[in-house]
Amino acid sequence: MNELPSTAFGVMRLLPDTKTGVDLFSKQLISAVENGEVNPLELKSLFKFMEAVFKKVDEGTKENQLREADKHLEKAFLAYGFQIEKSENGTAYDYAGCNDPIYNQRLRIFEEAKAQLNDRAALLKALKEPITVVDDESGEIATVTPPRKTSTSGLKFTMK
Repeated sequence: MNELPSTAFGVMRLLPDTKTGVDLFSKQLISAVENGEVNPLELKSLFKFMEAVFKKVDEGTKENQLREADKHLEKAFLAYGFQIEKSENGTAYDYAGCNDPIYNQRLRIFEEAKAQLNDRAALLKALKEPITVVDDESGEIATVTPPRKTSTSGLKFTMK
């Protein structure tokens, strides 16, 4: 008789650990929903809980993962069904201390233009019907219409 695992990692080992296993597991869950055997909202709720677990554990073990990868001399290596590659992720530059007057001037211009653009977008969002405007610089007359609004339907899950 098979005993159920008694640790969190033991439970994780019950999940698929190959690409083929992922495909089969996924197909079985989709089929179970389509056949009415599994409530799709319950399934999604379980996914959301697991996503939270995965995120917390990944963040909490990041340094351990890097130390373990450093035991491999190669930049890329195969382990646990994945090619794992050591890399620099998310390189960022801080220009604040460069003391470049040209950069600083262009940044101010950019920020002012961005604020003006955001103000104009807010005005356009508020339009309920077309309006006629005159461009002060060119004298051009234009009929400005409200922006087209699109959205995608979905569900928002908030863990309680």
